[in-house]
Amino acid sequence: MAAGTAVALWGLPGVTQPLLTGRDGAAADWRVVMCDVGQGDALLLRTGPQRAVLVDTGPAGAPVAACLRRSGVHALDAVVVTHSHADHSGNLGAVLDAVSVDRVWASPEDLARPMQPGHPAEWREVARARGVAVEPFGAGTSQQVGTARLRAVWPRPGVDLAADDRRNDGSLVVHATVDGPDPGPGSAVTVLLTGDLEESGGAAVQQLTASDRVDVLKVPHHGSAHQGRGLLDRGAPLSLLSVGAQNDYGHPADRTVEALRAAGSTVVSTAEEGTVAVGRDTAGTLWWGRP
Repeated sequence: MAAGTAVALWGLPGVTQPLLTGRDGAAADWRVVMCDVGQGDALLLRTGPQRAVLVDTGPAGAPVAACLRRSGVHALDAVVVTHSHADHSGNLGAVLDAVSVDRVWASPEDLARPMQPGHPAEWREVARARGVAVEPFGAGTSQQVGTARLRAVWPRPGVDLAADDRRNDGSLVVHATVDGPDPGPGSAVTVLLTGDLEESGGAAVQQLTASDRVDVLKVPHHGSAHQGRGLLDRGAPLSLLSVGAQNDYGHPADRTVEALRAAGSTVVSTAEEGTVAVGRDTAGTLWWGRP
């Protein structure tokens, strides 16, 4: 999509704004940053000057500390762990070494799992060893953190995440509204953070969020073929794919990318663009670029 092309803001019928592409030097006014961590997830939601919430940490060894520095983040109000797979939670120790972290949030269902000491995805062991508070963030509850408001959408109470093969669809899903330094009408960027949802979970989340505005979709499960089409078809103006270049999983699947584009979404991948920032300019225009 060429710079300046008009796209509809999902959830606001009849309203169009240009989506600007290829903007560099965006660190001063970003709302969201998708860190390039290879095959994994790590995404920043700005909460104030030099502060953010980090959603997932990427795998062990991922360059999240470099992403924090590049984005101008010196402290984290919270780390959100969407689910206990190593490509989402395995790098928590490095994050705690890099900056101060006030707390870690996870779903009550994930926290109810039996501990697995020594497992590369056992982030709870790491947090508690460092004295960082681990707190539940359950569906139906919200957290206001600086200029960001986070609402937990999924999983609903009673979901059993003890079995490893259920954890993708049990990912903690968060709808976030991130304002700029001068909050006001049209200044916020709304993001749907979907972890590794697959078909069943994706269909449920689409129903639960059907009335929510979503400017940015964090594409579930690195763009795998196992997707709930409702999320792909909703037509978020911008879809972010966190994926490793030439990975062994076939991510992203061609049919997933094609479905997103057919719905009118601009698809941006960390494998192609590296770390990606998203924000709004003073005219209210949604943009993405490299911080």
